[in-house]
Amino acid sequence: MDDEFEKVDELEFNEICQSLENEGMVNSEFRNVYLLKKETPSFFRNLVCNFFHDARTVIYNLTTTLESSSVVNFDFLKNHCFKLKGSSACIGACTLVNGCSIFIEAVENKSKIECLEAVRNMKQAYHELDTKLKSLMKVEKEIVAAEERAYRQQQ
Repeated sequence: MDDEFEKVDELEFNEICQSLENEGMVNSEFRNVYLLKKETPSFFRNLVCNFFHDARTVIYNLTTTLESSSVVNFDFLKNHCFKLKGSSACIGACTLVNGCSIFIEAVENKSKIECLEAVRNMKQAYHELDTKLKSLMKVEKEIVAAEERAYRQQQ
């Protein structure tokens, strides 16, 4: 019975992934990261949760730095944005990678106005991805639970 639920969950998971890819929110790297969970079932879920925590923190830091200071430390902004761009690329979150590229270009132009616009767009991309991945993570949680039940039954 669990096998049937796990297959349905896997199918739903794949459909959501395909939808995210079709919308351009993630790329094939996202599925590659998912496949790394074979050794540790909770790996993917933990990685995505940590990614979103770190992304939220970086975007907050970028925003507060831009909004709270009259003199902008563009090197600080660039370094933080590179961190987000790298982690986004590693997980396959291409909309955030693109947003980071635009932000870095604004930093290189030393334009506070362009940076503020770019960080607003990054926030929007983050929230859209977060919303979509929350439903995906619910399905992933069900898959992991079914895998753990199947493992216990084999013992």
